[in-house]
Amino acid sequence: MKKAIQGILDCCFYARQHAVTAIAFLTLRVYGKEIAYGDVKAGTFESRRPSPLSLEDAQDVDSLVDMSKESLANAEKRRTVITDKCKTLLTLGSLLLGVIGLLLPKYLAFDSLLMRGLSVVAIAILFNAIVLLLMFFDVGQDMEVSLEQADIALDKTNLKKSRLNRHLKCAAASENRTDYLVELYRAARFCFLSALTIVAGLVLASVMMNSPADQTQRIVRELRSDPALINLLRGPKGDDGEMGNQGDQGLAGLKGDRGEKGDRGSNADVNDVIARLLSDARFHEAIDNAIEKQIKKATKP
Repeated sequence: MKKAIQGILDCCFYARQHAVTAIAFLTLRVYGKEIAYGDVKAGTFESRRPSPLSLEDAQDVDSLVDMSKESLANAEKRRTVITDKCKTLLTLGSLLLGVIGLLLPKYLAFDSLLMRGLSVVAIAILFNAIVLLLMFFDVGQDMEVSLEQADIALDKTNLKKSRLNRHLKCAAASENRTDYLVELYRAARFCFLSALTIVAGLVLASVMMNSPADQTQRIVRELRSDPALINLLRGPKGDDGEMGNQGDQGLAGLKGDRGEKGDRGSNADVNDVIARLLSDARFHEAIDNAIEKQIKKATKP
């Protein structure tokens, strides 16, 4: 079980390492640097390969040793300068990434698909720059002056000669490593400036294209068209109330228009005449009045 877990972790480690190396290699090639994949993987160049100096005819060995120490010190100072620049660029990149996170919901919310694509490209380029800067601080190969067993048997003069060659070898190795880091810094700076230019252009386009009034109207339209917000503001629907009392009888309606003139007697249809009489309210009213009169007459003593 432990071997299986260790194998999975190793696969993840090597996959991450190759992915980061591939990103750095492609970025350096796009930037225009002729570089081999092996150099990126090793984290150094092989441009300087010093050969051991022949010091048999040397007259002032001490001065030569001091010069070799000075060469090594200059290489270390150069490394320090480029490291400080990378730290500054990493800080600026992190700040720009935070600013993009703050501006994205307000100034970089475009309706155009092209503008959204440019926003994504700017974020990707900036992220690539940060990855390159983090690779700058990765642990790489370097060389230091050390003491070996063969140096113990040397006399004072030959020991100085050996130290001189070792100083020169360490200086060359440091310069090769620094040359690689310089190219890495240049590519990261190019990505950072490209992302900064795109973000600045997008913010300027957003300010020019969208006025505060248009943004306010757009927000109001979105709020009005949101059914969830409308239901939330209305609140839950209440129960049905009790049925109210029946109202008073309304007033009599207006008198209707006069009907059409009927046909002459010779041409009249009896059924039609009877139907009209039965549908006429005045006919029913006259019958009711006549019945009431008859009832009153019948009830008189």
